[in-house]
Amino acid sequence: MKTLIRTMFIAAMGFALLLPKYNFAQGRTTTGVKVGLNIANIGGEDADPGGSVEKKSKLGVAVGLCNVVGINDMLGIRAELLYSMKGFIYEGEVLGRTYTTIGTLKYLEVPLLIQYAPPVEGWFQPNVFIGPVLSIHLSARTKAEYNGEEEEADIEHVKSVDVGFVFGAGAVVQETLTCDVRYNTGLTSFNETPENEGGPFDVKNQVISILLGYAF
Repeated sequence: MKTLIRTMFIAAMGFALLLPKYNFAQGRTTTGVKVGLNIANIGGEDADPGGSVEKKSKLGVAVGLCNVVGINDMLGIRAELLYSMKGFIYEGEVLGRTYTTIGTLKYLEVPLLIQYAPPVEGWFQPNVFIGPVLSIHLSARTKAEYNGEEEEADIEHVKSVDVGFVFGAGAVVQETLTCDVRYNTGLTSFNETPENEGGPFDVKNQVISILLGYAF
């Protein structure tokens, strides 16, 4: 099932990227590449460890493809295919020494967004966007650091598909350069620990992304 879902979304994205191109002001399709920074953390009822342990954001990368299909002069549908690194950091103390646990979750994301671009003339054209995102789980690992030693392990019981919601704002500069800032929050927990192991736990991905791109 996991392989089938990946194949379906990659095929759909590939089809969108092959659509004909024409002027966006007249409803064109614009294709581009994106790369940027993720500032990731986790939320939910079970995300806060409590006590003296502090939860911090983790930095990651996001890179991929973008395709905007114009509906009219102001509205468009934006489909993206992104490799995205999410995660979290926990820090605390044991016997006076600091320990750090770093969780890294990697996904293949497929956002499907409605984009609104007001009719502004000139070199700077702003836009806002909103919509759902499906994130296909690729891998998840933790790295624990304490007293100069490190230990790594897989994060178990991570759902194969994470459903989220994205909104943000951006701009097209000089018709080819793009930038946007977005917030991506998980709508459901990505954890599926069975009940006989104390789960499932309510933990959701939360990511602020800053992306730069180039439109062809």
